[in-house]
Amino acid sequence: VPAHEKAAEMAPDNPTILLDLAMSLVRWRRDAARAREFWEQAKTHALSDTLETFARMIEGMIAVESGEAENARNCLEQSIEELKPLRHATPLIGAGIDRAYAYLAIACAESGELAAAKKYYRRCKPRLRALGSNDLLNRCEAALGLKPTKETAA
Repeated sequence: VPAHEKAAEMAPDNPTILLDLAMSLVRWRRDAARAREFWEQAKTHALSDTLETFARMIEGMIAVESGEAENARNCLEQSIEELKPLRHATPLIGAGIDRAYAYLAIACAESGELAAAKKYYRRCKPRLRALGSNDLLNRCEAALGLKPTKETAA
């Protein structure tokens, strides 16, 4: 987060940097209010189609942290569908999709749609485990009422 904050200080009009900071704030600090500020600032600039898709994903993540499960679900589902054709272009896209699935699982669980939440959690679990994203795995497991796995309990 500090590196993204410094980058935003140095390039306050770069929408990619602003979105990266928003993503970091919501992902690592769960600071939806600050993330939304940078997300809104980025949205005042022209965004490429791909950057617009990531902005939608970040909007969904912010919505999860703000308790807006329905808005989160809409944003995350749409961003996942838009990113699927690009998933083989770079491992980063696949990781982004699986991060979106994790937040989607949380949003579905919070809105009482446990079958959908479990489906999305199963979809993202292997890559998140491989990446060591235990915080997201723990959040999904807690939202689903599951016992932490040996990997995520550590």
